[in-house]
Amino acid sequence: MSVRIMSLVFEAKIPTLQFVHSGVRRNDGKNHKKGDMFEKIITVEPPRSKLILLAYADHANDDGISAYPGLTRLERKTGLSRVGVVQTKRALVENGYLVHVGKSGRHTDDMNIVVEKLGSKPSLPPTSKPSLPELVNPVYPNHPKPSLEPSLSPAEIQPPEKKKKKERDARLDHPAIITFRDMTRYHAPVIMRDDIINMIGDDTEKWKAHLKDWIARGYNPRNVKSILETFKNGFGKGNGYHGKNQSDSTRYKQAEYTADDYAAAAIVKARRVSV
Repeated sequence: MSVRIMSLVFEAKIPTLQFVHSGVRRNDGKNHKKGDMFEKIITVEPPRSKLILLAYADHANDDGISAYPGLTRLERKTGLSRVGVVQTKRALVENGYLVHVGKSGRHTDDMNIVVEKLGSKPSLPPTSKPSLPELVNPVYPNHPKPSLEPSLSPAEIQPPEKKKKKERDARLDHPAIITFRDMTRYHAPVIMRDDIINMIGDDTEKWKAHLKDWIARGYNPRNVKSILETFKNGFGKGNGYHGKNQSDSTRYKQAEYTADDYAAAAIVKARRVSV
């Protein structure tokens, strides 16, 4: 969008434009036959010419070039019909207001506006930027200005040290750790890897069978501490892992309450409500 070109179009005195339209008759008529040649003078009034020029100025730069709106967009911007847009555009080209330079990347006509045909250039406001006030340190007004020269020479500037890559944990290659990863699809926690290696050793077959049994019971495969505990003591009532539908966290036996316990709890609750 160029406000400069639009201002020139508004101020321009464009006369009534004309051009000769010629072609071949497509149908038979009273005074002609199909295939006869014809010529017709098309007249375009100034308001239509300015509408099309304003539409092109809305797409051009300040030099009046690189304007390539399509016919549909021109119809929407000007309110003219397709025939009116085509006729006005051709009249502007025939009379030197527009120049066709080729096709755009969108397969539309790339047009240039001939600025010289629109008259003298309007005066533009100055583009100089206002000067900013000089910054002064209110605490030390006489303090010298900082130097723009670098304080260090290129030889004294050292590049930042590269971060060293963490070494791979050698415990990940132990058969017990590999078996845990293959069976549970999780990596063994770092703090539990030594416990796994010390307890399992090379007995990977038993370790694999235990992990398979643990997962089949529906227990949490990430609870490594309890997995090692049941590997050592087995699944029994002593360690709390004897039910398939129990939670994966630490198991507690359900307490057996008597009637006196329920009565005492009701009294305590009643006292809290009354307070």
